Amino acid sequence: MKRIVLTLALFIPLLMQAQMGFEVKEIVVDTSFDETTGDPVAKGKVCNTGNDTIYLYWRIEDNMVPLGWTPYFCDKNLCYGPGTVECPEEEPVILAPGECGVMDLHLLAGANPECGKFDLVIWERGNESNNVTMT
Repeated sequence: MKRIVLTLALFIPLLMQAQMGFEVKEIVVDTSFDETTGDPVAKGKVCNTGNDTIYLYWRIEDNMVPLGWTPYFCDKNLCYGPGTVECPEEEPVILAPGECGVMDLHLLAGANPECGKFDLVIWERGNESNNVTMT
């Protein structure tokens, strides 16, 4: 019985990692700017670590965001205008095995130079509960 429990304890983390199929290169992206910065950006990257093509979706969640901060997001496909806080269902980020794509969060000019935080939740198509969060 102890061997079964030990075996499960060793293999469950491996199974969970294998199911993810992608890796976020920067879990925490830190950037700073002031009133002279034209286009402040927090640069991120996600890579397909599996053997199959994957379809990823993302969602921006604001978390301690100062007044005046207006984000827009660029992924491998294109840059989405302000107000788009979730990847359109018809425009997933498609990554071939071994391929990486950008996940960049920009702030419109005029944002107040204060501390703030956005979270970017990324998941594979059909499995939103199995996700990774970039901060």
